[in-house]
Amino acid sequence: MIRPSTRCSGLGQLVLLLSSLLLPACQAEIYTFSSWQVPPAGGLQALHAFYVFAPKDLRKGQIAPTLTFDKLVAMPSDKSPEALEAFKRSEAEGYRGLQVHVMKWEDYSAYVKFGKHCSKPDAEHPNRKVNVWLSLPADVKFGDVSLFSATVRLNNTEEVTRPSVLDATGVWVMFVTNCGEFERAKISGEVAIKSSYGYLPGSELHKRTIRYALLVGYLVVGLFWAYQCTQRQQEVGPLHHCISTLLMIGFAECLLWFWFYYSWNVDGVKHNGVLGCASTLSVMKTIALSSLLPALARGWYITTADVTEEVLWRIKLLAICYLVTDSAWQITLHFRSRESMTMVTLVLAFVPVYAQHAGVFAWVYRLLSETRRTLQDRGQTDMCFIFATFQRVLVAAIVLVSLALCGELLVAQDSVHRWRFHWLAADGITQPLFLVVLVVLMLLWGPGSVNKSSILTEESKDVIAEDQPLVGGASDEEDEETGGSPAVLAPTKLGAAAALE
Repeated sequence: MIRPSTRCSGLGQLVLLLSSLLLPACQAEIYTFSSWQVPPAGGLQALHAFYVFAPKDLRKGQIAPTLTFDKLVAMPSDKSPEALEAFKRSEAEGYRGLQVHVMKWEDYSAYVKFGKHCSKPDAEHPNRKVNVWLSLPADVKFGDVSLFSATVRLNNTEEVTRPSVLDATGVWVMFVTNCGEFERAKISGEVAIKSSYGYLPGSELHKRTIRYALLVGYLVVGLFWAYQCTQRQQEVGPLHHCISTLLMIGFAECLLWFWFYYSWNVDGVKHNGVLGCASTLSVMKTIALSSLLPALARGWYITTADVTEEVLWRIKLLAICYLVTDSAWQITLHFRSRESMTMVTLVLAFVPVYAQHAGVFAWVYRLLSETRRTLQDRGQTDMCFIFATFQRVLVAAIVLVSLALCGELLVAQDSVHRWRFHWLAADGITQPLFLVVLVVLMLLWGPGSVNKSSILTEESKDVIAEDQPLVGGASDEEDEETGGSPAVLAPTKLGAAAALE
């Protein structure tokens, strides 16, 4: 019943990108009935959940959100003569049993009982609201529940109703009841909820703010990085190009997500094309960072000119595993609102995602530890400090990512009561964290941050003797001639010859 999150990634993002070229834009806080088949006679069907903030939970001066039923009409779904005759007969009799309701979740779950939800139009009910055939328990009055209803006329479009004010924060459920005998019809029309800030659901509101702040952050960091690279062009290498690529992907992704939420808020329509492009950039950004971290932990560009084949194959396998596990998790989050998923099902989809992140962390942490020991043995204390700092940052990052994943699991398990924290679990931790990690990489390995003698330059990549000894510390006489300079890795061949012993 609860509407799925707009965020998706992994293989599902790529599918969404392709399908978005073929599918029209969809709507969220504007729910559109497009020839929707009505429930069977005496039936009830819940369709959508609106996430609403009341003015008291927003900034002062905000007006209350409004609910509007727009041009609801029922047309015959069966073109057979018998069905058309039944439709005309019901139309002539003024059939009013087909109704659309919007009700607060707490009231819906407590008072609406399937199978006992209809009051006959001609029945005397001690607690019946005029022109509303929804039945409530005898001890509950309609004035005590948060309920708004509209009757769907047969072949007669109902004009836009007067907006109703929603004065309570929470989840509002939209459902359709057919308290009559006629069922061969399809509904068209719209049900819309508009807040003072726009059409954006309350569960997505803070995501727009986060993306705006991150957009400014990426712009400031990008200008700083461009200045650093311009001032020290001679020291810019492949590692710095990778950081620049990550920065550009992050900025483009953040720009598209902000555009997506901004347009959704303005016109109430989720544009699938923008959503697909933004989601694809999200998965590209994560895979790019996950691929760079193992290479960097292995000492690429610092102690080795190239990455070994073993590390490259593991990085490729990592990218494939990320697509599979994250897709399964996002599909589970998508269908949790439509199917009755137990906590066990959510955990089974969650475990592979968490295991993958833990595995990547363990691998990168081990590579960092090996590189630190090698640097300590060679006396390169400056480089050892840089790797130790990055190792501590990595530990803090994996703790925060774990909290975000667990929070997303808890929100998915009970989105009705925890929807206000959806933005924090989905974007509030992981997205700023990516920018922070990127800034740490810039500070630790930016141009001028690393001792020039510790970097493998382009000249050092030329062919030199395979068994070149370490420069410095080879003998006492050499120490005296070089002034006791610390030992650094002499330039070697690319590939395995450059790998750490």
